[in-house]
Amino acid sequence: METIKKWANSPFVIGTLIVICLITALISTGLLCDLNKSEWAYWVQALGSIGAIFGAYFLGERQSTKAAEAAINLRDKDRSTKLDSIFAICTAALNRAELVERIFCRTETERDRRFFDYDHSLLTGVAAALDAIPLHEIGQADAVIATLELKDQVRFLIPCIDAFDQPTEADDIDVAIARKVLRGQYLSSCRANVYNHVLIIRDRHETIRKNFYPEP
Repeated sequence: METIKKWANSPFVIGTLIVICLITALISTGLLCDLNKSEWAYWVQALGSIGAIFGAYFLGERQSTKAAEAAINLRDKDRSTKLDSIFAICTAALNRAELVERIFCRTETERDRRFFDYDHSLLTGVAAALDAIPLHEIGQADAVIATLELKDQVRFLIPCIDAFDQPTEADDIDVAIARKVLRGQYLSSCRANVYNHVLIIRDRHETIRKNFYPEP
């Protein structure tokens, strides 16, 4: 049934039917007028000219439609490729943020080992890649806002990591126990900051994913 509807709505089919009807009407007119051989020759030539005109029109129309469809498909493919690239950068940012969360918040490691597992320059590079994202290519307002917020949270995360090894007032206290308690409270605050930033990064990444790849 769908195929029949498609053919019925096709300009090519409609045009062909019109040409057939027109030619039939002209032949019938010629028969009614009792044309001689010479007149029939001119009549057939006229019919051929009419058919050629209609054929050229519909052929050009069909080629134009196919060219337009090809251009749309190419544009959509180009846009899809750009969105894939943007999402890959956002995913890289999420992966680095979750690595920071695992290293600095979930495990107690020595400072040297911690920074051996974590490369500060990579997170800075991801932040630079986020800055380079062409926001006008995204298209959806929610995804643009989410990308901007994700970018900010990655930038905020960098000083939070640096804060783990910053000197505090606790370092000036002579009593070892008090110094350890205050230092522990300071590190807990640092971990909380990292947790909050990673939580927002994860949420904004999910918003971008839903906008770029909506579920059917």
